Parts: sequence; structure tokens; C-alpha cells
Amino acid sequence: MSKLKLLVAPADTANNSERWYEFVVYLNRTLEQTIGLDTAFDMADFRSRMHQADIVFAPPTEAVLLTNKASYIPVCRPENQSEEVAFAAHAENGSASLKGLQGAEVISCGNNVTTRLGLTLLAKKGIQPGAVTSKNSWMHVLKALQSTPEAYALFSKNFYDELNPLSRGNLSLLGSSKLNRVYAQMLVKPSHRALADSLSMVLLSMKECDKGSQVLEKLGISGWSESTNDDVATMGQLLRIG
Repeated sequence: MSKLKLLVAPADTANNSERWYEFVVYLNRTLEQTIGLDTAFDMADFRSRMHQADIVFAPPTEAVLLTNKASYIPVCRPENQSEEVAFAAHAENGSASLKGLQGAEVISCGNNVTTRLGLTLLAKKGIQPGAVTSKNSWMHVLKALQSTPEAYALFSKNFYDELNPLSRGNLSLLGSSKLNRVYAQMLVKPSHRALADSLSMVLLSMKECDKGSQVLEKLGISGWSESTNDDVATMGQLLRIG
């Protein structure tokens, strides 16, 4: 039986790749298939190799592309790691509101999931910002908003929630999404379609055993939920990916 490789996005392995090695060990003990871990140096490296991977744990944008362009099969997604967007203004802007984003400067972090999701949700309300200023990190977005009282910003909800009270004191939260629709996805290459069902069963049952629960805890995942092509298609619509 040939060894298959699981490619994981660098954001998930950068700080502690050991937890993903433990995950792969768990898979090898519970699947009738040998799995090896493959890591990427950065997202450019990940994207250059994701179409050759047997199994991929892919961020939302790449998951949509792999499903739409390469027929990868969605298997599962984490229960508790949805991508959401927070809309914020400077605390000194007392008249700030979501409607105030119409024609306004919006600061965000690149053309990423949060930016795409935020602009889609604004568009559904008929709101079109005047310009989107891109920064290299969420911390740079925060500093730019703090120094530009008239501007607005889109933040990753996870980043916003983790800000300390001092940093958040300069901000006014105008609203945040609660879609629970945008997730990283575990995907299987179409040539390994027979593996999809067994992998799904193993992932869905992880939280029911002690060892599986321990591995999940280290990954920061409360459990897995089943994913479908329709789920990924919905993500593609929200993120404006064809």
C-alpha cells in the first residue's frame, strides 16, 4: 500500500507542527492507509503544491479552488474555527455606523478571506466602500485605524476578540458576522475517492475516544463536522470565488 501525504497550510503548522504529526500518527492507527505529513514554507509554497497532494487541510479560499478547479472531495471541517469578520471604527468617530462605510476608506489585511467576506456582506446591504487600503498584518490594520479617526476597518473576528482591553479601547465595534459558513476544509484528491468515506468516519468519531480527544485539543479543534460540495460552493459565493 502506497503512502499518501497530507498537506497542511503553513498557518496551521508554523507555531507547533508537532501537533499535526500526532494527528497523522492517530490517522495511521485508525485508517487502513499509511499517511505522512507534508508541510509548506509559506502560502506560495502551499499553493504551488496543493494540486499534487493526496489529502489537503486547506484554508477557505484554497479549498474552494481545489473543489471547483481540481474536483477535490470535501470530507470534514472543524466545528469551531469559522472565519468571521468584524467591522470597526475609531472610538472618536461618534457618528460611525455600518452605513457610514458607503464611499469611505476601509483598512483591511490584503485580499484575504476576511476582506472578501466583509465586502460581500456590505454589498448585500447596498454598501460600497470608496477604497480598500491593504496592510500586511492585522496589527498594522489596528495601528492604521488608531491613527486615522475618520477611517473604518475590517478585522478578522478572531483577531479582534483576542485584543486586550487597552487596544480595544480605541475602537468602536460596529458589528460582526455570525455566518458559521466559512471554514478550512479537509479534502481528498479525486483519485483517492475510496478514502473519503473512511477518513470522514475516523474524523467524525475522534472526539468519542480519549486519544482522539487529546489530539483534537492540541489542534484547538472541538470536533469535526461533515462537509459537502454545497458547503464549499456556499463559501465560494461568500468569498466571491468562481
